Amino acid sequence: SNSVWGVQISSNTLYKFDAATGATLSTVGISSADPIVSIAWDPKTHTMYGNSTTSFGGNNTLWKIDATTGAATLIGNTQLNSLYGLAFDNNGTLYGTTGESGATSDLWKIDTATAAAADVGVLGATGNFDIAFRPEDNKLFMASAGSYSLYTVDPGTAGVTLVGAYGSSTNVAGLAFVGAIPEPETYALMLAGLGCVGWVARRRSLGTPS
Repeated sequence: SNSVWGVQISSNTLYKFDAATGATLSTVGISSADPIVSIAWDPKTHTMYGNSTTSFGGNNTLWKIDATTGAATLIGNTQLNSLYGLAFDNNGTLYGTTGESGATSDLWKIDTATAAAADVGVLGATGNFDIAFRPEDNKLFMASAGSYSLYTVDPGTAGVTLVGAYGSSTNVAGLAFVGAIPEPETYALMLAGLGCVGWVARRRSLGTPS
């Protein structure tokens, strides 16, 4: 596919872009009762999921989203405030990270059938706004705004290993891998992360926790 999806949080709108030109192909309102702040594609079912959080005026809910119509089906309440990053592993298991900048952050495994979240453990870094699995080996990576560094994460224990610092005080809020032949869900994750970058930057400029 040559399409990219992204979310505008303020209007709760799903955008579809041409990956070759950047042109907007279509926009559709997402019918969820809460504003969607992050999206991810299940590589097994090719289904889009999104979540809301009270930090952006939502109710910590998980939704299944029709990428064509914007129709959203409520899965349930994750009971997780400040859930920002979503990522599926190669087996179709959904993970997420919680925590405001400078606060303790946890890794969660989220049931896409019920929205129930199981705490994997405390991450040894703060300000973890996004995660992504590397398709080649299913290894989980995490961007930390607290230390401006990249980490790998053990999805079974939440243990982190430092890969290295960015080399600048860059507040990275989006993370994604692109394979040799990118799939639609990879593109969607990329733009979802990029959209979060702008919103986090705006919140920081307004003096609110990002």
